[in-house]
Order: sequence, then C-alpha cells, then structure tokens
Amino acid sequence: MINFFMITLVALIFMTIGLLIWKKQKVNLIHAYHVKGVEDIKGYCSAMGKAIFILGIFLLLNGVMDVLFLIHKSIRVGILIFGMIIIFGSIFKIQKKYSGRYI
Repeated sequence: MINFFMITLVALIFMTIGLLIWKKQKVNLIHAYHVKGVEDIKGYCSAMGKAIFILGIFLLLNGVMDVLFLIHKSIRVGILIFGMIIIFGSIFKIQKKYSGRYI
C-alpha cells in the first residue's frame, strides 16, 4: 500500500508541474539550459507541459494497478517502462523541434 501512496504522490507532482507549464506557461520550472534557444515559448510550454502531465498519468495508472492487482507486477512494470519510453521520446522530439537540439 505504501507503494501506491509514493507512486501517487510522485504522479501528482508530475501532473501539477505539467499543468503549470502547459496552462500557466511557467517556463521557469524547466531548466534554463533547455529553454535557451526556444523562440516559441507558448508552443514549447504547451507541448512540454502536456508530455509531463501524461507522464504523471502513466505513473498514476501504475499506482492504481498496483492497488487493484489487475495484472501481474512484471506486466505492470513493462507497461510503465513502455509508456515512459514513449513520453521521454516525445520530450526529446519536442526539445529538438523548439530548441534545435535534443538536450
């Protein structure tokens, strides 16, 4: 049960940060190095905030699956890793699109 609370807390933190970046354009929540060279701050914040918010959703779903025991732990972890690979790939793509570099 402690796993659920820890995963949920981390998920809510990511979702909150994602919403702040996405809706409020809080670009200061992203390291200045990554924002350097970005001209379309609004578009960058929208795309990056959505990606971070979706990362939080993946974590939250993993926590819910942990409590409900819907699927075996190894399958659940596999789904989480797959989702994180997709999200981090999206973040790299967003970074390349808006700043011209991957990192």
